[in-house]
Order: sequence, then structure tokens, then C-alpha cells
Amino acid sequence: MTQQTVSPICDCCGLPIIPGSGEDCPQCNYPINRIKEEHFLESSLRDLQRVAINGGANVTVSGLIGRYRTRLNYLRSLHAAMPAMPLFAAGGKQSEKVPAPKPPPVPVWSAVVVTPEEKPQQPARRGFSFSWRSFVVDQAITIIGLLGAFLILMGALNSVVTTGSNPLLSFLIVFGVHAFFGIAGVVAYRFTNFKLIARLYSGIYVLLVPLVGFTSYNLMLGTHITLSLPTLIAIAAAYAAIV
Repeated sequence: MTQQTVSPICDCCGLPIIPGSGEDCPQCNYPINRIKEEHFLESSLRDLQRVAINGGANVTVSGLIGRYRTRLNYLRSLHAAMPAMPLFAAGGKQSEKVPAPKPPPVPVWSAVVVTPEEKPQQPARRGFSFSWRSFVVDQAITIIGLLGAFLILMGALNSVVTTGSNPLLSFLIVFGVHAFFGIAGVVAYRFTNFKLIARLYSGIYVLLVPLVGFTSYNLMLGTHITLSLPTLIAIAAAYAAIV
């Protein structure tokens, strides 16, 4: 009968099969002949179904191998302990029966499978590495926003010092910077990538309140606008409530 191989690769060990290698895999002895493999699989399925039906559905392959090996050793020990003895001795008396060795305890099928305790897998420790290049690339927008805020704030503070003789110009510059940071903080807060910039601009907006009050107070003391003290207190209170 000609050999009929199903595939050029062994289904058990994955060894490439060369035509004419025989009916069994040369590495694991798994049947590679189609008819022989069908008989082998039918027999294996019947055996495994019998084990599963009789309470061994959850038994591992290694447990099943151990049970079969224990049973095989027991049967071989019985065969070795039964010498060929006559039924009757020479004196006509019935020979004494040799007690058969007691079978070793055979593990009983159990539906409960004890799984080994799984040790928690510890994640591999990764060494901390900081790179200025990657930091600058990832936070480029934030760095530009912070740098711009710093320059604008320094310019506003410088204007207060250099334009001290012109209270109106100093007030307009500081108030414009104050309004810019407030509006920019509200707009930037709407975007997820600008959360940090929005918080920074809002902080600068709050910190500029005393400076705006100082320049406005200097403006009130000058000759441009003359207001009474109660009016100044009311304006300051209204501004603080709005902020």
C-alpha cells in the first residue's frame, strides 16, 4: 500500500516530512500516514472521551500520564509476583495460595483541579532616563507659551518703572497686559493640550491685580482723573468682585 501523507509537516512536532520517510515521524513517531493517523486519532478521542465522561474532564495531561504510569507499574508488578505454581503439591495437598501484593493507591478522579499558585509577575524595572531633546520636542508649545508670558510680564513691569511720569500710559499698558492674560487663560482652557498654559496665564492674571490697582491709584492721584476716596473704594471693590 502506498503511503498517503496529509501534509509535509508533522502535526505533533512540526518536523518537515520528506516523502518516503515511512509511516511515522522519524522524530516523535507520530503517524504521518493518512489512514494510520485517522485510526490513531479515533482511538485517542475514544480514550479521552471515556476519561472526560468519568470525572476526568479537568485533569491535566501530566496528571493523566502519571495515573496511567502508576496503573501500568502496578499491573507489571502483579505479573512479576505470580510464578507458575502447580495447583496441588506432590503430597496431594492443595498448595497454599500466595497472597497477591496490595495494589498501590490509585489517584481518584476529581472534578476539582488544584491549580498551582501563580506568582505575581513583577514588571521589569526600567531605568529612568531623561532627555532634554525629547522633553523640548514634547513640550514645545508649553515652553513657547511660558517664554512669551515671561517676556510680556517683564515688559509690563518695565513699563511701570520707565513710564512713571505718565500715569495714564502706565495704567493702559498694565491693564492691557492684565486683560490679555485673562482672555488668553479662558481661551487656552478650552484646549486639552493648553491646560498648563491656561493655569499659568490665569495665575499671572490674578497676580497682576495689585499692579493694576497700583497704576490706577497713581492715575487717580494725577491730574487726569479726580475721584473721591469713597468712589475709589467702590471701584476697587467692584473690580475685585469681577475678578
